[in-house]
This record gives sequence, structure tokens and C-alpha cells, in this order.
Amino acid sequence: MIWLISEILLPIIVAGLLGLGFGIWVANRYFDRKVQERDAQIARLKLERDNAAANRPGTGGQVEVAPVRQPAKDETSKPKPIKLDDDKLKPRMEPTLANGSAAPDVAGIKPDGLPNPVDGKPDDLKEITGVGPKIEQSLHELGIYHYDQVARWSEANAAWIDGMLKFKGRVAREKWVEQAQELAGDQDG
Repeated sequence: MIWLISEILLPIIVAGLLGLGFGIWVANRYFDRKVQERDAQIARLKLERDNAAANRPGTGGQVEVAPVRQPAKDETSKPKPIKLDDDKLKPRMEPTLANGSAAPDVAGIKPDGLPNPVDGKPDDLKEITGVGPKIEQSLHELGIYHYDQVARWSEANAAWIDGMLKFKGRVAREKWVEQAQELAGDQDG
């Protein structure tokens, strides 16, 4: 019986453990490489997006951003902060709120606002999922009263609203622009 264990089963167990260890080692190397490739692809896509945004023709009130440089191969795995000159961060025109007070420094471009709603009656912005009474009041203070105003927002406009209301991407996440386009279309039809 001991002969059976020492001569047959023990080598099978050892071979199985060695095979398992080798398989885990190979899998780790494979997945590490896949993660590095994915991170490099994400870095390339972000670079393309940032360069495309930097090369768009500017309109009034837009912040100019210098094109982002191509990262070296060894830099893709460790993100490093990008340093910008302070002069390039200052907008050409200081945005103001509807009540005339200066807006705090926020990223993006201030959307066109109105001093008062058209015909004295604003749209019910609470129909947009994610907009409650307080947010609607804040939008009114920013000069946003109608669905068609929200429907025309660019990504930069949505980023500005996010910054003003301290939402961190909520406008895009909750698809306010798309909802407003549908609501504005319902009013026209």
C-alpha cells in the first residue's frame, strides 16, 4: 500500500501541483499584458479626444487648451498629472449668472441664458429626469428656462452646468440634453 502511494500517487500529485502553479503563472502574465494593452489603448483614446478638443475652433468665452503630447510607452501604465500654464486656464470672458453676479471658475463653456422666460412662462424643467424643484430654481438663476435651451447644450455646456451645480457628470449621466430634445420636440408637434 505504501508502495502504491509513494510510487504512483505522489508523482501524480506533485505533477498536478506543478502544472497548476505553471498555469497560474502563465495566466497572470497573459492578463497583465492584456491590462497593459487596455490601459495603453485608453491612454491613446484620451489623447485623441484631448487633441481633438484642443484643435476645435474657439468661440467667445472658450478656454484655449494646448494639445496634449503623446505619452512614452513606459508612461501609459502610470498616469502623471498634466501641468498647464495659468494664462491658458483663464477664460477670455468672465461668465456671469442671470442675476449679474460673477460665476465661480468652472470648466466648460457657459450655455446661452435668457434674462427672463419667453412669454413670461418657463417650461417645467422638472419633467427632465434628475431635475427637481431646487435644481430647476438653480437653472432659472443661470438663465435656463426652456427645454430647447437644454436641448442645444454641447458637451462643454453640460460640463459648465455640472461645474456650476457641482454635479460631477450628472447632466450627461442622466441624459438631460436627450430628454430635453424629446420634450422640446413634443412641444413643437
